[in-house]
Amino acid sequence: MDIKQSRPWWLDYDQHTSHVEPLVGLTRIEAKNLLDSHGSNTLRANQSTALVLQFIAKFKNPLVVVLLIASFVSAFTGEVTNFAIISAIVLMSVMLDFVQEFRANQAADKLRQSVSVRAQVIREGVSLDISILDVVPGDIALISSGDLIPADSFVLEVKDLLVNQSLLTGESFPVEKRPVSLPETAIQLQDAANAVFMGTSVVGGSARIPINCLMEVLMVSLLMSLMNLVLMEQQF
Repeated sequence: MDIKQSRPWWLDYDQHTSHVEPLVGLTRIEAKNLLDSHGSNTLRANQSTALVLQFIAKFKNPLVVVLLIASFVSAFTGEVTNFAIISAIVLMSVMLDFVQEFRANQAADKLRQSVSVRAQVIREGVSLDISILDVVPGDIALISSGDLIPADSFVLEVKDLLVNQSLLTGESFPVEKRPVSLPETAIQLQDAANAVFMGTSVVGGSARIPINCLMEVLMVSLLMSLMNLVLMEQQF
């Protein structure tokens, strides 16, 4: 079966970078409007279930169901004391389980917020330190050795930029990135010498990068990479 691939965005280098002002960046108002329209630079989280529904779901536990049946049998046979005791045990068990899970989720959310990755961007000609979640298309980001790439981007004003992109391509050595146009045959991720991808890291050098794609679009690149690796393995 033939798999059709769409045209990779890194082949349109001149089209996307010719109008970029790497020293100015977006205005604060433009950035806010883009953040409102595109959303945060992350995968959309699953919609959280209402607390009432989460509590009710605890009663689906097989052990809880068995105990509830036993309590109903006790009530039906007139053993009110047993009914009250079993019901109280079930209720306390469910409430304890619910409270523990709720607190664990709250702690996990706070931990994720405390360790959020930061990014340096240029807005109105000023370098700002912002959360990677607030990066928007059109931002000019500054990257240097040790940084994580905040989003899929082209590279501009490069100084000996080396990137570790083994997460996507499996390459064991860092890859040099250059601000150049690529031939139409450069359709593989490992051929994208003028682009960097979110989730990869800077090993050496520095660059200014105009943000092109957010996290949602990154998954397309990742799936393309995995698909290409599978196809290459099938050829051998």
